[in-house]
Amino acid sequence: GGFGLVAGPGVGGSMVQLQQPFDSPFVTVCVVPTGIAASIGGYAGDAMPCARLLANATDILITNPNVLNAAMLYPPQNAWDNASSVMYVEGMALDLFATGRWALAPLNRRTNKVGLVLDAAIEPELRTRHVQVAQAMRASVGADIVTEAVVTSSPLGVKLGGGYEKYEQQNTTACSSRGGGVTNTEALLEACEIVVSKHGCDAVAVVTRFPDDVDDGAYRHGDGVDPVGGAEAAISHAVVSSLGVPCAHAPCNAPWEVDDDVHPKAAAEELGYTFLPCVLSNLHFLAPRYVALKNDHDLSSDFENPSHAALMARPGEGFNAAAYMSALDQPPRPSSMPPMPEKMPTPGGYETLLTAAHVNAVVVPATACGSPAVLALCGNSTAALQARRGQPPALCICVESNTTVMDVTPELLDLPNAIRVRSYAEAAGILLAQRAGVVLDSLM
Repeated sequence: GGFGLVAGPGVGGSMVQLQQPFDSPFVTVCVVPTGIAASIGGYAGDAMPCARLLANATDILITNPNVLNAAMLYPPQNAWDNASSVMYVEGMALDLFATGRWALAPLNRRTNKVGLVLDAAIEPELRTRHVQVAQAMRASVGADIVTEAVVTSSPLGVKLGGGYEKYEQQNTTACSSRGGGVTNTEALLEACEIVVSKHGCDAVAVVTRFPDDVDDGAYRHGDGVDPVGGAEAAISHAVVSSLGVPCAHAPCNAPWEVDDDVHPKAAAEELGYTFLPCVLSNLHFLAPRYVALKNDHDLSSDFENPSHAALMARPGEGFNAAAYMSALDQPPRPSSMPPMPEKMPTPGGYETLLTAAHVNAVVVPATACGSPAVLALCGNSTAALQARRGQPPALCICVESNTTVMDVTPELLDLPNAIRVRSYAEAAGILLAQRAGVVLDSLM
């Protein structure tokens, strides 16, 4: 029981105590990847209580939409310390931020103007329901949501990736939802470009029509992987990498039959006709602007080398540690990270910017430490050091109670400054100690 330090190369079994300037905010990144059956954050916004706690244990909390999206539900803005203390950052943007290519510009009590893109495949009645969400957010919440939705020129053709398949692990049946997206990316980006250029929006909410039969019941009953998570991520990745603006996605389905046995973690998606309200609220109040940084070296390519295939192997295949460690010594392949969008803002227009060098801690499930963001912020490689502008690795707080179907641990990755904790409550205590400058061994 209790928390324990993970020894990394050159630290001799002890953890580096972070040095934090008194006039600098303490910045924490909390990541729960989608599509990995996370026991906390693998359903409908069920990691939000953890995010609310962590937000009050740090000055700035950066997190991915999977943590905060809860369909019809979102907390009132005063549930956070203040609107600028929580940053809702799309997954691709989070990787580009962590690898040193992008910075985040806090809203500083401003908000985003949000536009809405609807898939042409959505039936008229369901389309009306989603437009009404935008209208209600503007009329009842006062949020700057453009109620004139842009409908794509043709159906987007949602597809689920090759990772949507059954596999056996630890005597339980689950499924992986990695991959997928839309077949008609051109129509998607064309509609999003209209929202940004014609309507002058700072952020884009996208709603696409998903099949009605993607879930076999396991997810709704709290015993499966979110069947659409991988496809949703691919859709928002495409928009963010092309336009350089915040984007989040809400799937559209016909209403499900009432089920008395729906698990409470999935219940937020049972409440209405649409999953859009949380997306509009989070994009409006919490999404920072993305700002391009000039780099002499494309740092992101160093986190897209052959070793990444070992990290991203299907959960049922396990993690090939030997292949990963061997591949670290190989030259990186051409980056699969996108080129800089042409119209992205540059640093000159903002008073305050956050970069990877400002991140003090990362909170992540203990078996899901292998994302590009975690490797860049917490790793010990030359590329990670460059991404952080020479700053030491961030503290990696690995939460054991948030189980997943992955097995990518801090020990396998030799993360130099990692600590295991049992729960998010303990993670919050570690953050408070770091902010206060209290050495951890004095608390054990």
